[in-house]
Parts: sequence; structure tokens; C-alpha cells
Amino acid sequence: MFRLTAVGAAALLALGGTLVAPPAQAQGANDQRIEITGSKIRRVSGETLQPVITITREDIERSGKTTVTEILASTPVISGGSFAETTLGGNSFAPGTASVSLRGLGVNTTLVLLNGRRVANYGFAQNINESFVDLNSIPVSAIQRIEILKDGASAIYGSDAIAGVINVILRKDFKGGEFATSFGSSIRNDAQEIRASLTLGAGDLGTNRFNAFGIIDYYQRNEIGGESRDFSRNVDNRGQGPGGLDQRSPTGNPGYFFGGTGNVPTPFSNCPASQVVSGASLGVGSGNVCAYDFAGANKLVPPSQRVGFLGAATFNLSPAAQLFGEFMFNRNETDRFAAATPAAFGLATAHPDRPGAGTATPSTFTSVAYRFLEAGDRLNDTSTESMRTLLGIRGNVGGFDYEAGALLAKSETVDQGRNYIIQERATEAFAGTLAGFAGQFYRVINPSLNPAGMLDAIKIDPRRTGESELKQFDARVSGELFSLPGGMAGIAVGVEHREESVKDLADPRVALTTPAATRVTVAGSGGTSVVGDRTLTSGFLELSLPLMKGVETQLAVRTDDYSDFGRTTNPKFGVSLRPARNVLIRAGYAEGFRAPSLAELNLGESTSFPQVTDTARCTAYRAGLPAGDARIAAACGSATGTGVNAQVRSIFLGNKDLNPETSKSWSLGLVLEPFTDFSVAIDAYLIEHENRILAPTATFILNNAALFPGAVVRNPQSADDIAANAPGTLRGVSGDLTAGIVRTFFNASKQETSGVDLEFRYRLGLGAAGRLDLNTAWTYIGKLKRQINPGQALVEIADTYQYPRWRNTSGVTWAVGPFTTALSSNTIGSYEDLRVVSPGVLPRVKKMTTFDLNVSYTGFKNVTLSLGGNNIFDKQPPFSNEGWYGYDSSTHNPRGAFWYGRARLRF
Repeated sequence: MFRLTAVGAAALLALGGTLVAPPAQAQGANDQRIEITGSKIRRVSGETLQPVITITREDIERSGKTTVTEILASTPVISGGSFAETTLGGNSFAPGTASVSLRGLGVNTTLVLLNGRRVANYGFAQNINESFVDLNSIPVSAIQRIEILKDGASAIYGSDAIAGVINVILRKDFKGGEFATSFGSSIRNDAQEIRASLTLGAGDLGTNRFNAFGIIDYYQRNEIGGESRDFSRNVDNRGQGPGGLDQRSPTGNPGYFFGGTGNVPTPFSNCPASQVVSGASLGVGSGNVCAYDFAGANKLVPPSQRVGFLGAATFNLSPAAQLFGEFMFNRNETDRFAAATPAAFGLATAHPDRPGAGTATPSTFTSVAYRFLEAGDRLNDTSTESMRTLLGIRGNVGGFDYEAGALLAKSETVDQGRNYIIQERATEAFAGTLAGFAGQFYRVINPSLNPAGMLDAIKIDPRRTGESELKQFDARVSGELFSLPGGMAGIAVGVEHREESVKDLADPRVALTTPAATRVTVAGSGGTSVVGDRTLTSGFLELSLPLMKGVETQLAVRTDDYSDFGRTTNPKFGVSLRPARNVLIRAGYAEGFRAPSLAELNLGESTSFPQVTDTARCTAYRAGLPAGDARIAAACGSATGTGVNAQVRSIFLGNKDLNPETSKSWSLGLVLEPFTDFSVAIDAYLIEHENRILAPTATFILNNAALFPGAVVRNPQSADDIAANAPGTLRGVSGDLTAGIVRTFFNASKQETSGVDLEFRYRLGLGAAGRLDLNTAWTYIGKLKRQINPGQALVEIADTYQYPRWRNTSGVTWAVGPFTTALSSNTIGSYEDLRVVSPGVLPRVKKMTTFDLNVSYTGFKNVTLSLGGNNIFDKQPPFSNEGWYGYDSSTHNPRGAFWYGRARLRF
């Protein structure tokens, strides 16, 4: 068996996932009309003129993947902009979630459907404004197949389908019982996964006129600690790779003093020598700081637990009419970990920890940077409950298929934080004015000297809640109209009415709606606030016109009327030509749109802390003072600096005047079947995405303040500022609770991408030795250009961090008797790392290839047993300077080799 598998692997690599298929094929008998993603016209043939990838249930089981995100991430069309709960980032605005991005255009340009209908968005928006469907809310055990339409489809489905559509199709018509369980672990004895599911069903539509079934799914995954891998054991990456950087935080415990005469940071006297680091090397200007390594506090992969249920029932009202219903529920719990709060505070003159305190010559330091290790690591318990209920009727009247449904979907999230610090109370504690502790100062050199209860008085356990709701009614009719030279013309018409709402509410103690006199601020932590709703009514028309033998066209148009921004109409045109039985040429053009998210329209004053460099002030000092003046170094961070780096308090505001984003996409494809059981498909694409909604970066606003009146807030000019004819220092820095930069959203950007998808599939009969299936798929991004800020030129981001130019998945499956062996490879190409290691030289993140193996056995009646492994050769992620832990967490998996066993029993 091993020799034959090795031969298959060699053939596979010569060609180039087991999760790749040629154009979607019909699932079922030839006389059954089905609906394929990308069209509302039900057909006898599943082959369409649009490029669709189908991931079957068998593909999922052989892949060894246990989440929808992992399954989709193994397809080359998924690119930069995707994220998961395994993506590092303690400041994520949508913790515990996962979503994917087609073509690298962003998660909010990829429409996710469940059985062809929408799903409620997650209650929190990622990155403040990106609304998305949380893929973790879909139980894997309930999935029958996943179809990925690699083409724009707003003319069929409406908003968000700019890059394509992911349609998750659930199981149906199940009879009997099935129990499945699996256990897996990394070879380092962490990231253990347990999954169990029970499916029960009864009734036959043909004889009993009904079918009903239910699936209970349980999943649990343990954590991977930051210190548990060699590449992430610490965040000082010097020596790990080309130009490796020290990623430690400048704010540690012990901390450092700054401000005052010369503004030269100085570590506490008890800072160990190994932690004394140049401030310039960590981005805080001149002097030294006491660095902090947070690797042990954070998790590469957090622990997670999910429980899901799917129930579905179908009842034949008559031979030509069916009543159907679905109910799905999922509860997801994820724990997040982040290092203890770092913050900066003003230092009272009488503070006993001030250098020289009590002497005739106390220091002139005015501030302290400090990390509250004594408060404990910041912890967040995030729980989400998702519910979806559908009731509908379908049937056939006069040769026309009809379907109508009413849908209610909700997503409710509670994010409970612990061990956070209240900025105002801590400021008072450092000033000796904290209520109940008047005249006593918070001690930082030796925190054990703090009076009992003072730490608790400055702590807070913030609670954030989010709720997203979708109500929808839709109805459509499809069928054949008349005969054309190439066959029967088809038509689909439909209407849809939808109501959407979202509430993202901060803890009442920190919410901006709370009176300022009683409102508090969480130190070093952002926050959001969104309350909004809208309604929309849509109508669509689709025609399938086989103009002549071998030629078919698709014409579609959809109008969406929104209560907030108005109406938009989007057409689509496609054509396929079959000059020979084994040759298919297809082409398409589509216009699309993305409606402004409710977060972008209704965002309240949401806080974040971007890092900026005050270049404008530095430039003024260099122009206004003589070269070598010591005040220039203070304003510029150093004698050669370009400005002082700092995290600035920034607030976001929504913009109710936003218009929808728009797109135009073109596709051209060729499918060849030169002989039986061998197919080749190549599809080229071009997408132009305009009127994109973005908020200019804080740095861009700071450096172009004249374009954004009132957006940059500064302190009054000091005497030195007046002498240099320079603006004052930026507000919102070093504990200042006034925002220094105000941001909002504009329709002011665009992006464009083009590339090629290439797929091969070959099935080889081996007689008594069984059958070999070989497949490979490539996606190559020719360009992916994006406008980062208004008015700037488009920047090429393909082949840069998080956006590899090419990806490949390949697989070989050998089936003989009761054994099926599948070996697959997943290759991510190399790409630039964005960090300059020498003038004009960018290091590259190396190419990475991993192999997965699965062996299943069906020799026992009603039992399937599987053993397998992912990344079986324990390949570690390649080094990246951009990631804290020395790897690109949005692109590569830190788990290493993972082995599992599974069993399924039918009864």
C-alpha cells in the first residue's frame, strides 16, 4: 500500500487538495432538477457557465479539518484578509470568530449563504466596520457540501457578493441514526480536539410523506500557549530570521520614567540589565526602557468549545407541494488572553517612587510607563449564541417551480473581560487623590507597598454585548418558457424583503452615552458602540437562453431598495460555448455592490489606539531651529529621527451619508476533457472595486491635517513650539483622555485584482488494485492593487505580507476494497515581509508546503474508521518580522503535526 501511495504522490507533485473539483456536477439523478450556486434556475444538468468549486462531505472527512474555516482555507482562492480565532491580536474587535476572504478583497466582499439564504452577521464588526458571518456558528457535522462561486453575483444575491459566494449546504432527508466521534492532538500534546455528533432521522418522503431529522454536534479544542513553540517562545526575534526584530513591549514591569527636561526615558532602578533596551529600538525615541516579553501571557490558539444543533423537517402536502422547515442553534465559547495592562500616567511631584524624591534635587520626570502585572493578565470570556429558523413551501404548478420562505436569524454575543485598569482611577492613584486613599500614591518600584484595596479600586471587569438580527421573506418562481435552437429557455423571477438590525453596546460604565461625570475609560483598550437598523426590498430576474446548439447565455438583473442610502441596480451577463463535446468556453461580466454596513453608518464614538509618528511637528522643529539644537531631538525622537512615535487615543465616528461600494468583474474560462475521467479547467478573472469605504489612517490624517479640519487635536504651543513655529504636542498620548485624532468613513478608495485559477482532475482505474484520483488546483494573483488613503496611487499588495501571490493544493486518493488512502499537499508561495532590513531590501517569508494523510476503513458493517494527520512532517511556519511571534498568523498555522482518529457508526 505504501509503495502505491508514494507513486501517486509523485504523480501528484508532478502535476503541481483534495478539496478541489472541476465545474460543479449534479448531485443526484439525471432527472432531478437542482439549483447550483450562482443561478436561481433549477436545472437537470449541474454543469453551469460559471466557475464553481464543490467541497463534498467526503472531501471534508478525508481532509481531517474540523472547522469550516480550516476547510475553506485549504482552497487556493481564499487569500489575504481572512481571519480566525487562531489569528493573533489581543485587540481584535470580533473575538472568537472566523471568516474568509475570496481573492484577497476582504471578508465583507464575500457573501456567505446557508442553503442559498443569508445568515445573520456577527454582533461585533471586525476592525470596527467589517460586518461578516461568523463561520464558527456552522456545525461541521451538519454540512452536506460547500459550493464556492468564484464570480461576482450581486445580480442574483444582492449586497456583498463582489468577490464571490460561499454557499454552505446542510444535510437533508436523513433516516436512521449515526454517531461519530474523533480525537486529535498535536505531537507536542496540546491543541487537543474532541468532536462528537449524533444524528437521528425518521420518515420517507415517498412512502410516509415526511422526513424529519436532528443533529447534535459538540466540539472542543485546547489552547496552544505562546511559549510552547520554539519560534514563539519569546518575542525578541533578533537572530531568528533576516533582520529579525525585537518585538518586546517598551512598557514593562518594572517600567520607566519619561517626560520633563530632555524627555529621555529612564528605566526603574530595579529593571534587570537583560531588560534594559534602547527606546529607539522599540519605537519610543531616545533613552532606555525596561522591555517586557509577553510571549508567555498570550496564546497562539485559544481554547474553544462549541455545541450545535440542526433540525429539519419536510412534509409532502401533495405530489406537487412540500412544506419544509429548518432550525439551527450554535453556542460558541472562546477564551482570550492578553498580557497585563500597559499604560502611562502623570507622576506627582511628591510621589515617593520618583527618582530623588525627598531630596533637594528630585528628578524632573513628569510621567511613568508601567504594566500592572499585579492585576493579572487581561482575560476575556466570549460566548456567542446563534439561531436560525426557516419555514417555507415549495412545489411545482403548471411546469414552473416555486418556493417561498420566511427566515429569522440572530447572533448574540457577550464578551466578559477581567483584570482591566480604569484610566481615571489609576491616574488619581498616581497623583495621590484616589477616593478612599487620599494622600497615598500607587507604588510601582515595589507594588507590595500599596495599601490593601487600592488595586481593586482601580480595576474593572468590562462587559460588552452584541446582537445582530435578520428577518427575511422571499419568494421566487422558475421554469422553462419556450424552445430555442439550443434547448428550452429558462426564467427565474423573485422578490425579497429583509430587515436588519445590530446593537453593539459597551459596558454602561464606559459607554459614551454615560454622563461624563460618571463614565470611566479602560486603560489601553479600545471600544465600540453601534446601534442601527434598516429595511430593504429587492426584485430579480434571470434568463437562461440557449441561443443555439452548444451556446448558452445567462442574463440577470437585480434591484435593491434600501431605507438608508437608496436604490441600486446590478446586471450580470454570462455565456458558454461548447464547440465540441469535450470543450467548454465560458465568459461573464457582472456589476456588484456592497451596502455600507450598519457599523459604518451608525458607529458611535469608538475608541482605538493606533501608533503614529508626529512627522509634521518634527519637520517644523528642523526648519525653525538651528541644526544640532537639543530641542530638535526631543521633538523628533532622536537627532536623526522623523518624529516621536506614540500610541494616540483616536475616536471613530460613523457617517450616515455613505454610498454603496461598486464593482465590475470579468471572467473568461476554458474547460477541457480530452479523454474520459480527465479534465482541465482554467479561469481568468479581473475585478475592479470602486467607491470603497475606508477611514484614512491616523498617520495620514496627522500628516495631512489641512485636509481634515478639526480631526487633529493638539495641546497649546509651548515656548519651544513658538520658537520653532511648530504645532503643539498631540493630545491623547501618555494617558491623556482627550482624543488626539478623530476619524470617520468616506467613499474614497478603490482596489483591483486579476489572476488565474488552474485545476486538473484525473481518475485512473487500476483493476483489482482499485482506483486512483489525482487533482491539483492553483491560484495565481497577477495583481492586487489597493488605494490605502484618499488621493494616493494604488499600491501593489500581492506578493506582500498576508497576500502570497500563488497557492496550490494537490491530492491523490487511492481506493481499494474497504480501504481509502488520501494524501494531499498545501503550498503557500513566498512573499515580501514589508520590514526593511537594509535600504531597498525587503526580506521574504519563505514558501511553505505541508502534507496531510488520511486512511479510512469500511470493512465492518455500518462502521467507518479513520486515522490521519495534518502537517504530518511537522513543518513550522516560516519566519516573518511582521508578526509578534515570528510568523504570519493570518496565513500560516502554528500547530505543527496533528494526528487524529475517528469513528462513525450507522444504525
